[in-house]
Amino acid sequence: MRAILVIMEKDIKNTYMTKALTWLSKRAYTERELAEKFRKLPEYSPEAAEMVVADCVRLGFLNDAMYAADYANILAARGCGFYRLKMNMKNKGLDGGHIEAALAEVSTPEAELERAVNAGQYKLRLLKKDETFQKKREKLYRFLMTRGFKSDIVRIAMAKLLQADSSDDADDFNEF
Repeated sequence: MRAILVIMEKDIKNTYMTKALTWLSKRAYTERELAEKFRKLPEYSPEAAEMVVADCVRLGFLNDAMYAADYANILAARGCGFYRLKMNMKNKGLDGGHIEAALAEVSTPEAELERAVNAGQYKLRLLKKDETFQKKREKLYRFLMTRGFKSDIVRIAMAKLLQADSSDDADDFNEF
């Protein structure tokens, strides 16, 4: 009886490893994401899932530190700010140490300001139709804040963007 259980456990573990390798061949996962995928299986076995995730980490198929760095670079390239980067990485199940290390690489104040200005330039091109400077300024501020930029970075970026936009009412920006 014990031999049958051991064989069944090995079969389940082999099945889980096959599933894990199939999933990992399509895209990268964090440890938590992979464990959650196993939980959705109808024949879920917590012990087998835990062993397979540990084996994937040991074999180098899962690496949360590398995932965090890559994911932060991807989001930064899309024009996301510090807070959006941090929130998205937490949602992926990465731990605080990996998040902080990844953010230290991509979220220097200079890089953050450059990303905010680039994102703001894109938004300003879309806002050319708005007739009032006030509306344009409000929409630009909301856009940059929802992208996850810090408020001091948003203010500096807006000053640069609206000065470059050379709107007639650009002097009104100082009261913002």
